[in-house]
Amino acid sequence: MRYGRIPITALGIVAASLALTGCGDDGTWDTPRTPTISLTVAAGCPTTVTRPRDVANTDPGDSTLLPAGSMPDAALICAYSGPLNPSDEHLAKTLNADEAQRIADALLHVSLARPRGTVSCPDDSGAFAIFAFSYPHHPDVSLWWNTTGCQSIDNGRIGASQIASPSFSDFQNTFEAVAGLPDGPRLPRAP
Repeated sequence: MRYGRIPITALGIVAASLALTGCGDDGTWDTPRTPTISLTVAAGCPTTVTRPRDVANTDPGDSTLLPAGSMPDAALICAYSGPLNPSDEHLAKTLNADEAQRIADALLHVSLARPRGTVSCPDDSGAFAIFAFSYPHHPDVSLWWNTTGCQSIDNGRIGASQIASPSFSDFQNTFEAVAGLPDGPRLPRAP
């Protein structure tokens, strides 16, 4: 029997193809922005958020926006105006367990597929919302939602896009029905 040598370039191709096997449209297309902020339900909404552009979580969960095996017992929504439409008044609302679970369920069903194709986005004022979900046996998880333009939502590691996503629209409809914004309580004015 004769055993040949496998050329190094062939090994490189095999290794590269194995490495690429783990890549796909599993939501990891999202590119986190810096600086980041972490929110907890107990701490409440910051009066202003001028520098952060994304969230950071100590343990955001598995390959979903929120931990899939546990339902939250409360949530906090902090909504901020963007630099193109600045305002000192921001919205803040705390959700009970039922409300938090309805929004969390909708978020767990949002497609994490990479957005594709050419789109024309509506005006983007830079407005955003930050969510915090608290869990009985899991650290709080924060989400960043770009609420204007081509909307997206992420947990600092994976994200979802509004582009061609009926499931994102389902989340938005659930959010509107449950959260009742923009009629929520106002945060204090920034100093």
